Amino acid sequence: MDARAEIVGSLDEVLGPGAEALVVEARRRRLLNGAAVGVVREGRCLVWAMGAEAGARFELGSLTKTYTAELLALMVKQGVVRLEDPVRLYLPEGKVDRGGARPVTLLDLATHRSGLPRIPPWMNAGSSDPYAEYTVKDLEKYLAGQRLQVPLGVKYSYSNLGYSVLGYALGRAAGVEYEELLEREILRPLGMSATSLAMAGRKQELLKGHTQTGLPARHWTFDACAPCGALCSTVEDQVKWMEWLLEDVGRLSLQVMAAAPGGGIGLGWMIRPGGKACWHNGATYGFSSWMSLDLERRAGVVVLSNRMSVRLVNALGARYEGALRGEVVKALKGSYGWALGAVMDFSRIWAWPFRPLMRLPRWLALPVFLGVVYGVTWLLAWLWARR
Repeated sequence: MDARAEIVGSLDEVLGPGAEALVVEARRRRLLNGAAVGVVREGRCLVWAMGAEAGARFELGSLTKTYTAELLALMVKQGVVRLEDPVRLYLPEGKVDRGGARPVTLLDLATHRSGLPRIPPWMNAGSSDPYAEYTVKDLEKYLAGQRLQVPLGVKYSYSNLGYSVLGYALGRAAGVEYEELLEREILRPLGMSATSLAMAGRKQELLKGHTQTGLPARHWTFDACAPCGALCSTVEDQVKWMEWLLEDVGRLSLQVMAAAPGGGIGLGWMIRPGGKACWHNGATYGFSSWMSLDLERRAGVVVLSNRMSVRLVNALGARYEGALRGEVVKALKGSYGWALGAVMDFSRIWAWPFRPLMRLPRWLALPVFLGVVYGVTWLLAWLWARR
């Protein structure tokens, strides 16, 4: 941990009255397991945790995208790539557009305007570790068959696949694997020794993750999709990340590049109207994360949880972001999606016979699923008639 970081005994000392009570209440209502909060404010780096050690490692999920986006910004600054470069320049040979459509650029990928699907086709989305089996060879095979054109009228459309392609392309542009590029440009220079990618076949010392209803969750691992969500880290390292980002609030990644729901988007970061604050969140089946930066005050807050409580962690993050501006911390209300989480947990537990169907295209998976249901129903009726 940075020598300037301090572990504080009460979150109220940092964010004002009521800040700590939010976590206490969420844990009392069994909506949260452990939580760690980091704050950068007035030149101080502060860390607080409950239900977990300050040095515990969490899965960051899509918060990883802010690192991939920053790699793009750094490589633009170094003159290695340009934002407007077609991504096809940095990919193996594949289909090339023969018409007048605009090619997908690195900027399109970083701002979720490429038109690529949210997750890779044929990925086993029903698995408890969904990204583990999607390899670089799978990604290359997919890219070889795509023209990578921006669809007409395309708008913001969040894409994990897009960020996977972006990280892969940046690695090829730099002549190294994405993992080495990340280590070389960000993790080692910032001294983030507790931060690493959860790659398939590699053991990670992590907190136990939990689903939204509190059931044990399997840790996620990645291969080709590492740039979109594979990072694991501590709140201490995330404070270092925020502190470094806030040293230059005029950096390329924090500038509005395109329109997005609720404001704009920079390179990865969702930017509030007015451009004075930005945020990003993340989740896996067992963890949730949130980070926001107040660019005007050069302050930031990060919230990490070892439970898939996306709405709850978003609410905590937004309240703590407001506290940095001097707003009163409001109490939590509602279950923050617990009922929907229960349905999802039930489906993951009992839908295992149908998980192979998740590998099929959606237009094919539904009729096959209905056919299986019809066949099973018919078989049960036949067996019942023979009693």
